[in-house]
Amino acid sequence: EDEFSEFINENKNFDVCLLLGDHSIGDVDIILKYVEKEKIYALLGNHDNNYIGKFNLKNLNGNVVNINGIKILGIQGSYRYKPDDFPSFTQKESIEFLNDKEKVDILVCHDAPYGLSERNDVAHQGLFGILYYLFKNKVPYCIHGHLHATYNKEMINGTKVNCYYMYNYIELN
Repeated sequence: EDEFSEFINENKNFDVCLLLGDHSIGDVDIILKYVEKEKIYALLGNHDNNYIGKFNLKNLNGNVVNINGIKILGIQGSYRYKPDDFPSFTQKESIEFLNDKEKVDILVCHDAPYGLSERNDVAHQGLFGILYYLFKNKVPYCIHGHLHATYNKEMINGTKVNCYYMYNYIELN
């Protein structure tokens, strides 16, 4: 908590706080101590209880928001790799979910675009619907979690894909 508090104090002038999923209730309690609720948009991950409902946060899943002229769309969950009740998609369902969504400047996801992860297991293969949406719409940025790692990659269509773990400050130019 001390490190997070210090991080927020060093980066006070942010416009939005995006929760990418895999958060405990304790995580959200800490975040809400330091971040105004009005600035928070959230997605559920594959290890979450419904913290969005519990804390009455703005749900980004399937919704487009406009923040300072930048359109952001969200998709929660991950590839359905286990028979359990968590936000998840088959590859086909992920395509159908995003197929009719309008073009945005940033796609925010819990899972990665299909094939971008360096992990070779089913749970972390990514979603084809995300990859297809990014290519089809030439989306400038994709921000995701799920992999519990941090990386920055650029797809061949120019989309900048950023995976974040814990917390990070992003300044868009």
